Amino acid sequence: MEELKEKVKTALETEKELCGKAQELAELTAKMNVSTTITVSENPDSMELDFGGPRKCTKIYFDASKPEEARKKIENAIELNKYKDKLIGGGEEQ
Repeated sequence: MEELKEKVKTALETEKELCGKAQELAELTAKMNVSTTITVSENPDSMELDFGGPRKCTKIYFDASKPEEARKKIENAIELNKYKDKLIGGGEEQ
């Protein structure tokens, strides 16, 4: 459980950092009056996992040529969704 909490914390910190950098890039791009395309090629494939209800959809990115890694990302997304439900919904982890 502690490892999962650390992963969530790390993911949130990374997301915050990336959002800040994206904002900086957008501001610089606006000043320069040019457009920028960012291509992510590390995980070119994606899938949405629908857990039903509002705020219950999670999008994961993976490389389809590496099915074992993709399976692990799906399993992690399911576990993180259960953890999120426990934190914000007061529900039990299953």
